[in-house]
Amino acid sequence: MNYKEKAEKLENLKLEVQDFHPFLSELFSRMKEFERVEYTQGNREYGADFVLESKGGFGDLEYTGIVVKVGTIRQNNIEIERQIDECFTMPRVFNNGKIEININRVAVVTNTNITKNAQDWIAKKYIGRTIQFLDKESLIKLIDKNYEEYWKDPRIFLNGLLDEQEKKAHRICIGNILGFDSD
Repeated sequence: MNYKEKAEKLENLKLEVQDFHPFLSELFSRMKEFERVEYTQGNREYGADFVLESKGGFGDLEYTGIVVKVGTIRQNNIEIERQIDECFTMPRVFNNGKIEININRVAVVTNTNITKNAQDWIAKKYIGRTIQFLDKESLIKLIDKNYEEYWKDPRIFLNGLLDEQEKKAHRICIGNILGFDSD
C-alpha cells in the first residue's frame, strides 16, 4: 500500500469515537514505549481521550494525555484548548483507580492535518509544557513501525470484537444448567 492509499484509509476514519478511538487504542497498545494504555473518553475524561504511561529517562513514570479529533485542526479550535487545559489541570485516577496521577505531557492527534498556525498557537499558549502533534503523516510512520497489519486487513477491529464476544459467550454457557451449546 502506498502513502496516498494509507493517508486515504486514515482520512476515512470519519467517526471519532466509533472508528478512530478503537484504532488508536490498538496502535497505542502495540507501542513498546507505553507500559499502560487507558481509554478514558467519556464524562470523566478531563480532557484526555487516552492516558498513556511510560518510563522517563530516570525511570520515573510519565503520563501523556491524548486529545483526539477527526478532521483538520485549526487555530481557532476552542474545544482542543479546553481539553488541553483539563489535561494539565485535573488530577485523575489511573490503573483501575489504584493511583491518582497528573498528566505531564499532551499529544494532540488527528487523522488528517494540524495547521501550522494551530501548532504555533497551542505551543505558545502552553509554553513550558510538553505538547506533541500527531497528524496523518506521523500516524502512518507509527503504524508502519508498530501495527503494519492494519494496512492489510480491513476487518481487523471486527475480528477482534468477534473473538472477544465469542469468548464471553463461551464463558457464559460453560457449566450452565440448561446445557446450551456455546456455539
